[in-house]
Amino acid sequence: MEERRVFRGLLRRYNIVIQLSILIATLSSLAFYNYNTQKRVLEQQLEIDTENIVQAMRASINKFAAINRTLSLQNRIRDISLGLDIFEFRFLDDSGIIMNSMFKEEIGTHFKRPGFKLQKIILSEKGKFYTDVRDYTPVLAISQPVFKDGKLVGVIDLAVDISEFKYPGKQQMDIVLNRMKVDIGNLLNAMAGSISNNLRVFEALDYDAYLENYIHSTLNIIQVTIMDEQGKVYASSDTKQKGLLMPVQNTPPKSMLRQGDQPVYRIMARLDPSQKDSEKLLMMIDAEPYVANERRLFMTALATGISTIIFSLFIAYSIYRINMDRERKEKVRLEKMVKERTKEIELLSQIDKLTGLFNRRHLETVMASEFRRAMRFCHELSIIIVDLDLFKIVNDTHGHLAGDEVLRVTGKTLLNQLRDTDFAGRYGGEEFVVLLPESSSKEAILVAEKIRKALESLTIEYEGIPIPITASLGVSTSTDEIADVTEVLKQSDEALYQSKENGRNQVTLYKPTT
Repeated sequence: MEERRVFRGLLRRYNIVIQLSILIATLSSLAFYNYNTQKRVLEQQLEIDTENIVQAMRASINKFAAINRTLSLQNRIRDISLGLDIFEFRFLDDSGIIMNSMFKEEIGTHFKRPGFKLQKIILSEKGKFYTDVRDYTPVLAISQPVFKDGKLVGVIDLAVDISEFKYPGKQQMDIVLNRMKVDIGNLLNAMAGSISNNLRVFEALDYDAYLENYIHSTLNIIQVTIMDEQGKVYASSDTKQKGLLMPVQNTPPKSMLRQGDQPVYRIMARLDPSQKDSEKLLMMIDAEPYVANERRLFMTALATGISTIIFSLFIAYSIYRINMDRERKEKVRLEKMVKERTKEIELLSQIDKLTGLFNRRHLETVMASEFRRAMRFCHELSIIIVDLDLFKIVNDTHGHLAGDEVLRVTGKTLLNQLRDTDFAGRYGGEEFVVLLPESSSKEAILVAEKIRKALESLTIEYEGIPIPITASLGVSTSTDEIADVTEVLKQSDEALYQSKENGRNQVTLYKPTT
């Protein structure tokens, strides 16, 4: 039990330190996690970028004469179009990649169309005409395989707009379409010839010069090398590599290394992924941008961690200041509450609970204090004693609860007739004392008469029964010969006795006998 109490005490004492440590650890962990996440994203982006480069390089190498083919085919189509309104034209390699198209954005992508099956077209060795709707336009289309020396080199996909041919009869429509098929067939033969010629041009080109020119035209490719299955280099952008034997067996497909001070990303891949005995493609790519980005990520994470610590310390200091201010305010509030409560308790000890006036003990203290002040500053001090007439009859007739109600109303009435500087208290039973500082006997008589009239005009009801009341009052004023406040009080009591003797419900001023 003692250990638990000590532990709770330590927690309260070092609460801010513990919370600060947790905050720093949490934010630093988040910064480190963010760094690792961004690093993985960067690595994935590097993988994607290099894969795209490899794919582009494969397509470029495998289709060496793409630019030449694009120009000659497009011109050939224009020259021998036979007046046809060609809606779409594209040339695909044997894997379905678009090598030439009327739409430049398609080149290098896979051709995808519902119902288009490349292998089925290749096996047929001859295309078949069919009507189709492309981009909401009716067309006559054909997909024609192209062979060179008995070997498949690709597929031509051609579509001709037939939206303007709207004949009422099917026979007339078939005649027009058959004529178009003949023209399209001639066009396809001419295009196939152009493709074969382009391929012969491709075969005659210099691999090494092409690769060297290729890397000079790019920003991040450092070297491209083509090897056979055993790793012997037969083409490279670096002519010094030609004829060398590369260790292809134990070389990882992708690795990061350095050439001097330059970071390099090395890729080893098959030139044709679909063939196990395909030539090897070795590419060296400048990895400096990725390394720089990773370095920036690390610096960002480090800066974030340091900023986190500084920010956490600032927050902790702010919390400390806020807590200290809150404790100070709470201390002030508690002290104020204690003072108010003390004052309230003190006031309760001074107040008569029934009438709300000062009780006798506190009233005597106030009278003594005011008398000394009056003597010191040579002021007059007047005292009025108020006694309810025939109060015993009220208690005997209506009961003590009715008598308590009369006393309560009397106390309230006295307070309403007094000035802010006056004091009133219940001296005992139905007897009340009013203290008038700095008041002459003349002023005291006026106040006493005011009180008498106010009480006389009251009609107190208790349980529906009216209870009229009156009071007799005695007034006295201090003089230089009086040495104690009790003498003034005694004189007021004697004046009260005279009021009672003279018939009650009246005010009498004390007059000394000679």
